[in-house]
Amino acid sequence: MDFLARSANDLALCMSLISAYDRLDVFSDPDMFLRPMSAINNKTIMVPDNLAELGIDDDIIEDFEQNLLVFRDLGYQLNTFSFDNYDFAAARRAGLLICEADMRIEHADDWVNNHDKFFAIYAGDVRLY
Repeated sequence: MDFLARSANDLALCMSLISAYDRLDVFSDPDMFLRPMSAINNKTIMVPDNLAELGIDDDIIEDFEQNLLVFRDLGYQLNTFSFDNYDFAAARRAGLLICEADMRIEHADDWVNNHDKFFAIYAGDVRLY
């Protein structure tokens, strides 16, 4: 039996990435993001307020802020939020879990039929460059 995650906590981290359409939540409709921006009534863009604290270079922040002015001029409201309580480690873990599950499916046949090739790198049989 194959599992998507090793624990309930790991699976919970993945849910936001693998959740499906909910008729009660318009934002869960994948086609919503294919519609022109003018079709979206709530013209609000959430903007992180602490990019410098996250280690983003000043020139990137300046470019980002210049691009935000275009949206403001198009009538979008810019609201700020903070990443202070965002768990980047959990987000990275969720991404890695999704990759592990995808690789397990993608390489399942090779894992069963050519199991030894996965360990050739440790035996020095594979060049990395």
